[in-house]
Amino acid sequence: MSKKKFRKKNKNKVDIHSLLKGVYLSIPETTGCLDNILTGKKCGAWCCTLNNPQLLKCEFLNVWSHVKSNWTYAEIVSLVERALKTYFSDFFNKRCIFFDTAKKTCMIHNHRPLSCRLYGITPEEEYKSKAEKLRKLTENRLMARVTDQCPLVSTVNNEEITTPMTDSWWGKLCDIEVQSGVERSSITDDVGGTYRTYHDHILIHFFSNDMFEKLSAFKFYATPEEKSSFIESHIKRMNGSIKDKVGELGQK
Repeated sequence: MSKKKFRKKNKNKVDIHSLLKGVYLSIPETTGCLDNILTGKKCGAWCCTLNNPQLLKCEFLNVWSHVKSNWTYAEIVSLVERALKTYFSDFFNKRCIFFDTAKKTCMIHNHRPLSCRLYGITPEEEYKSKAEKLRKLTENRLMARVTDQCPLVSTVNNEEITTPMTDSWWGKLCDIEVQSGVERSSITDDVGGTYRTYHDHILIHFFSNDMFEKLSAFKFYATPEEKSSFIESHIKRMNGSIKDKVGELGQK
């Protein structure tokens, strides 16, 4: 998989952080999520432990900018290790690698992507249609579970969210993705696309193109022991070079 095809020449530097912030601020605020997660009475944070959010590359770079500026070196190494373990997992349901299981909170909540911001308030017909397609795709996957939306989340002012609204927000994100240098044809969750999970985005950035292709094959054919050994050895090797890599990510 070559990252070169994701990009096109972009002579004018785009402030994707400001553009994304503008889109995110246009989405109505929600209530009911953090309150229920923190109390633990009605919610075990199952949305973050069963659902693995997908996001565009521009959204990931926005999150990564925050991580680089605020996280310690050890925390970033730990994040990469979680990304590898999640990528190699055979389970369909994988918790978000930015979910803090001890504190029951999102580590990057203020910078979360569109998919997280709309979870719980997506128009029901729209969500059910996507969920049904996913259920059909995963009906033969071991222990795969496709959940309904969280019933505890709503907009602060009880504003109804419509499909034209979600389409508009998605369209604006796609425009930002293109402005950041991605070919519009690459905005997909198909192989080679830029709409990916957090762990995919992180591994694509930390490993070379050739290595990521090898990881994809290794994921399907390696034994659990081989995967564990691979993760341990590569995390040790990355300890010597990750500081340089961290600095490079924002430039890609």
